[in-house]
Amino acid sequence: MQCTNNLKQMTLAVHNFHDTMNGLPPSSAMHGPQWQAFLWPYAEQQSLWDILVNRSLTYGGVTRTGFEIFRPGGGATASGGSGWRATDATETPAKDWWENLVANDLHKGFGAVPYAKCPTRRSGMQITPDGAMHPGPVGDYAIPIVLLAATLPETTTSLYYPATYAPHGYNADFFAGPFRLAGFSGTFYGTSTVNYNSWIPNSTMATWADGTSNQIIIGEKHIPSALLGNCVSSGTTVNVAAIADCSYLTAGSFSRYTVGLRQIRYYSTSLTCNTIANDVTAGATISPESTGRSSFGSYHPGICNFAFGDGSVRGLGNMTLPEIICYFSHISDGHSVTLP
Repeated sequence: MQCTNNLKQMTLAVHNFHDTMNGLPPSSAMHGPQWQAFLWPYAEQQSLWDILVNRSLTYGGVTRTGFEIFRPGGGATASGGSGWRATDATETPAKDWWENLVANDLHKGFGAVPYAKCPTRRSGMQITPDGAMHPGPVGDYAIPIVLLAATLPETTTSLYYPATYAPHGYNADFFAGPFRLAGFSGTFYGTSTVNYNSWIPNSTMATWADGTSNQIIIGEKHIPSALLGNCVSSGTTVNVAAIADCSYLTAGSFSRYTVGLRQIRYYSTSLTCNTIANDVTAGATISPESTGRSSFGSYHPGICNFAFGDGSVRGLGNMTLPEIICYFSHISDGHSVTLP
């Protein structure tokens, strides 16, 4: 019941955001943050948002504010940088920002957001452990990211890692999930002319052409029980199994699909959608795109809860056909789905 209430509260926040901002919350804003943070001002967490956007950080002789704190340092790039990688001291502005909050005892509120965590899985303050690759608050919910192509035509960058950014007005035609990337002003895929603090929503509820009642917007994300709390990697090669439960403020592109997003591929004449994980131990050692790894799934026996665009929350059985999850996730595929 509490998990259902969490999803309802987040869905209400989505609607409040839409009414205020004339658009939907972004799936992510470049390297960070992800969609959860954008809901804070609309779900009784304004103070956290204020800390996120108003505190400053001096890094490399440059003072950063707002989303600039997530901008990678050192050799990191806008499309693939690892701004929070704990093992690289030249690429840690956002990590430094988080550790500054810890040092000043301001981090506790981030880990105490009540609707971010399902009590069946965990309780109390929930933040990543010391030494985390992407430190910050953790949570138990994800949004569906539906990909319509393997790469952006303007570049060779894979859409499999949706950490890229888009200029104002970018239509995001290659994403068919309920939320799209934030829009930014500046040069597309450039690192020097982008205004990181210029974000705007890139879509509205009008894009949900199949109707709000046919649109999954948030679901419980599967985290293998053996990997709960894991967010530590060593070296420059990421061990995917080690970052299953990183922060949803993550700044790294590689770890996004293990954190707050779930991938569905809707291209090349094929439909790829994982089943709902029905075993909490599944996926501890397999690759990220395999069943049980980037799927939805809960620790509730037999069901997984999903929030729909109309504000309803439904518990779908773990044996629900994966195609149904795909159809409910795509905003305009025209499929009318009836649940048993």
